[in-house]
Amino acid sequence: MNTNDSTAHRRAAALDRHATALGVATGFALALVVSCGIVFQRVLGFTATYAVAANAVTTLVAVAAVLATVRTYVGSFDSAALEPALLERRVTRLIAPQTIGALLGVLVVHALVWHGLDSHPWLREHPRQLVNDVVAVFGVFAFVWGSAQKPLRPEVMLGGLALVLGYELTAVYWHLDAPLPATGKLAWSVQQFVGSEVTASGVGVLAFRLLLA
Repeated sequence: MNTNDSTAHRRAAALDRHATALGVATGFALALVVSCGIVFQRVLGFTATYAVAANAVTTLVAVAAVLATVRTYVGSFDSAALEPALLERRVTRLIAPQTIGALLGVLVVHALVWHGLDSHPWLREHPRQLVNDVVAVFGVFAFVWGSAQKPLRPEVMLGGLALVLGYELTAVYWHLDAPLPATGKLAWSVQQFVGSEVTASGVGVLAFRLLLA
């Protein structure tokens, strides 16, 4: 291996490590934002208007950070080498670390909720609640992954919508919170909140992507 090949190999390895770290970090951050939004909805019982507003703000900020990370990773390569096929392959290499980071973020939030049940025992933490967060997080990521590639990958985004639709159609099998103690009635179900979270984020991601085009 000559000097140029060795240097290129080290540079590629460094970029891979950088991409892995960024992927885990952004996946973790997005999961925290999405899962914390669900927790706040369960504790505070947002109305539909407040829930949509909260989702739009939190998820758009998180998605913008993820897209900026993807662009930073892609932009670190020689622009002459950024053929569409190579660009797509390099972006998809972020999916695995982002998935790992997202799952870790969901687990962290649920661990915190579990330890907080003494103050909010009615939250009734249950393994099925993980489905709510997983659907919300990866529904959002479907739009991120579909929008981060060039050209757009609508089939990936449609896959995210299909995930949410399947979740909504099978809502009776997943967790539904008890009524809020203060009001005696449920302001908005977790399922409704998850659907709005993914929808608001999807619209935001597409708008952001079009602005960058």
